[in-house]
Amino acid sequence: MNKGKILCVDDNPNVLYSLRRFLEAEGFEVYLATSGKEALSFLEKEVYDVALIDYKMPEMNGIELIKRIKEEGYEIEPIIVTAYGDVSLVVEAIKAGAYDYILKPWEDELLISSINKVLNYKKLLKEKRILQNQLRKKHKFDNLIGSSPCMRKIYDIIEKVKDSDNNVLIYGESGTGKEQIAKAIHFSGNRKNELFIPVDCISINPNVIESELFGHVKGAFTGAYYAKEGLLKSAGKGTIFLDEIAEIPPGIQAKLLRALQEMVIKPVGSNRTEKIKARIIAATNKDLQRAIKNGEFREDLYYRLNVISIKVPPLREHKEDIPLLVDHFIEKYNTDKREIKGISPDALNILMNFDWPGNIRQLENCIERVFTLGSGDIIEAKDLPEEIRKQQSEKIEKLKSLNEIEQEHIIKTILHFNGNIRKAAKILGIGKSTLYNKIKKYNIDL
Repeated sequence: MNKGKILCVDDNPNVLYSLRRFLEAEGFEVYLATSGKEALSFLEKEVYDVALIDYKMPEMNGIELIKRIKEEGYEIEPIIVTAYGDVSLVVEAIKAGAYDYILKPWEDELLISSINKVLNYKKLLKEKRILQNQLRKKHKFDNLIGSSPCMRKIYDIIEKVKDSDNNVLIYGESGTGKEQIAKAIHFSGNRKNELFIPVDCISINPNVIESELFGHVKGAFTGAYYAKEGLLKSAGKGTIFLDEIAEIPPGIQAKLLRALQEMVIKPVGSNRTEKIKARIIAATNKDLQRAIKNGEFREDLYYRLNVISIKVPPLREHKEDIPLLVDHFIEKYNTDKREIKGISPDALNILMNFDWPGNIRQLENCIERVFTLGSGDIIEAKDLPEEIRKQQSEKIEKLKSLNEIEQEHIIKTILHFNGNIRKAAKILGIGKSTLYNKIKKYNIDL
């Protein structure tokens, strides 16, 4: 069985033949090049897994060859082979792109170990690319992570509405990623080259929100020294994302309704209307139906916004996406100064069992905290915030024994049949005498 293709580069024929004899006996397919120039000509025609490159060669030394390999983008991982154990040379080789280095004369076990490390590394890279491609095919939206059924349903809706002009209303608890979904709609559709303007309706002063959305003319109110174009107009053909739409004051709701119905706005202090072309995507974490009943939200505006609705589930309802989200956040926060390679099974189990009241945003904050306060390159259970670990231990403490479960079930069944022991025993699948014994055992007061 061919374990991999090895390209050996050395100007000494005896070294090359020795490498070929040993590596072929180990199951590798071996190719020989006597110079850097010859090695590059090989790489133009064939794909190899590993290159064993001698450092000291005429015309082009090993480090220069490695630099050329990286510049040309050849999919091969170089290992520098040298008789010189100088630290500065090794550092230079690694900086140039060498995966590892081997000292001459090499030990067979170390040589094989180094080659296998490279092959395993390339295998992991290949598997990662395959997984990433599979995820892209599943949802095609780079800013959204998840492959659970409820997330795939959202991807299907996004795919259908991304190129339409319909208004969209996104429901979901805080931290579930409503803005990310709005961005996915915008940047995957035909408006992707236009502006995406997020508006946090809860953070804008109610006294200025009308001016922010619709603009104003000079002198419209005290302090209006200049005319200002509203966001609905300045977005052009792009998208306005109205986050926390339920927080818009009732008076502004009426003006927004007219803007959506007629696609025109009237700036504050102006008698003239202006056409708008922006698409509206709104989001809320409130029950708008209840807000309508309480007179807090206009029913006609609700129906105008709710042409297409997307319900975003809380993280506790699609916990199977947590491993993907954790990998995503680890990759997001990895830097040259602080790198984390993964998460331990124990730590992941704690995350999977947590209820996440703050949803995806809370999970991201948790991973970001580990980058700041953790020390290892693997996230361990001890690195997680105390409140997350505490819930896990509390859940374990609340687990009931079989006797407690049996006792509760017997009581519930007897109460259901108003104390009729015969009927209760029949449903429980035991005899009356057995049931009486259990009643006595558990001191059940009839």
